[in-house]
Amino acid sequence: MDADGREGVKPTSGTPGAFVDTRDIADAAVTVLTGNGHYGRSYTITGQDLVTFEEVATALAEASGRPVTHVDATLRQHREHFARSGRPDAWVDHMMHLFELVRAGAFTSVTDD
Repeated sequence: MDADGREGVKPTSGTPGAFVDTRDIADAAVTVLTGNGHYGRSYTITGQDLVTFEEVATALAEASGRPVTHVDATLRQHREHFARSGRPDAWVDHMMHLFELVRAGAFTSVTDD
């Protein structure tokens, strides 16, 4: 997001993701940690729908009553933006790897775990 929180710049190439609510993660953790039958099992927790960052911006605008937009930057543009922010190189590399995964569709599975 920019300084006033109205423009999000992310290099996603329009690829959607199955965003998950942190409250759903907490509910799943409580269930697994306090229930039976979870030993040795793994779960992939996702949102129920695939959503693009453009759709996220639209939802934020509707909820806040303020304009919010998404700008789809290139990976190179985003790396340069991060580098200018003064963040450590390791953090920049990690975030860029994450966005490469987003662009490759690594987060497009929806589960009911």
